[in-house]
Amino acid sequence: MKTKPTYQELEKEVKMLHRELSDKSGLTQANLLDNIMHSSTDISVAATDIDLNVIFFNPRAEEIFGYKASEVIGKNLTEIHAMEKVEFSRIEKAIEIVKKHTKYVYYVNSETPKGAIHLKSTVSGIWDTKKQLAGFVLFTEDITARINAEKIIQESEEQLRSIFENMQDVYYKLDANGKILLASPSAVELYKCNSLDEIIGKQASDFVYDEMDNEEFIKELQKKGSIKNYIIKHKRKNGEPVFVETSTNLIFDEYGKLEGAVGIFQDITERLQAKEKAEEDEAIFSAITNQSVEGITVADMDGNYVFVNPAFCKMSGYSAEELLKLTVFDMKAKDQPQQSFYDSKEEMESLPIRVSLQKKDKTEYLTEIVGKVIKVDNKELVLGIIRD
Repeated sequence: MKTKPTYQELEKEVKMLHRELSDKSGLTQANLLDNIMHSSTDISVAATDIDLNVIFFNPRAEEIFGYKASEVIGKNLTEIHAMEKVEFSRIEKAIEIVKKHTKYVYYVNSETPKGAIHLKSTVSGIWDTKKQLAGFVLFTEDITARINAEKIIQESEEQLRSIFENMQDVYYKLDANGKILLASPSAVELYKCNSLDEIIGKQASDFVYDEMDNEEFIKELQKKGSIKNYIIKHKRKNGEPVFVETSTNLIFDEYGKLEGAVGIFQDITERLQAKEKAEEDEAIFSAITNQSVEGITVADMDGNYVFVNPAFCKMSGYSAEELLKLTVFDMKAKDQPQQSFYDSKEEMESLPIRVSLQKKDKTEYLTEIVGKVIKVDNKELVLGIIRD
């Protein structure tokens, strides 16, 4: 039965190997390797003989494990693991794996007063010139910074994914031929599709309502390289039109070749409809006030005019520009109480009251005024209807 080599025999064999590797300059490969192991600042290196007696312990190992080399070299791993309260079965498991697969990789996570530390360790065999297992070497790397960086990246990716999946606007990416490579889930709602499968892989032009509009958009994008707040009419799956406002950029590879485009757009259909309705209402209001034979005024709560119609201008003898610089109190006749304005917007609101006014030429005239407090953009104003 073959006996294991003693530590002295192993040391003698290593020395013989060192002599064989000596070069002409007198620097041995063993010396060079020893210098590298001791000067290594990133990797902890610890080695044992076949009996698990520690024979090497570099400075980085001292930093990571908290022992001086002089405290562990010559000691057996069983002693050290007993001090650290680590079960010996872990060492036996590592030895068996190394014998079968030449190395064993494991990770250690521990809490310290300075925070969590993450270590990656690799146990490998030391083989002699006869290819016999003569000992073991443990390489340990502190991967805490890498783990923390990966955690930050993962958290950032999760945040971005959450934003991407819950954003109301639509994000999209196209290839150089206009095919949709990526779209946010919000595109499903906008186009009234069942899933992203009905969108991704299709041509972007398939969702543009008018081909001419699409050609004009592409022309503008190619000319400028990027477009902001561009309004174009798209269409839903059922053909219903939907207006979107998009900001899009062309993207190029490192050689300047066009890769495609990325952009974001939002549904502005309701906004445009509201704007159109407001314009229609304004046109109707303008038509009514301009053609009314009764004076129509709007004043703020302090009595400053903010609107007057042509009939009131004619009635008072002032131009609209002049009236907008005046107040309702400037228009009252000399003997007319100032309280009339407050009565029209408070106790007598919506009820006719008789008020004497004074024209630009100082002529006084009797009017019947109906006042009502109204709200415009959450601002209270007083609407007045004046009849001469």
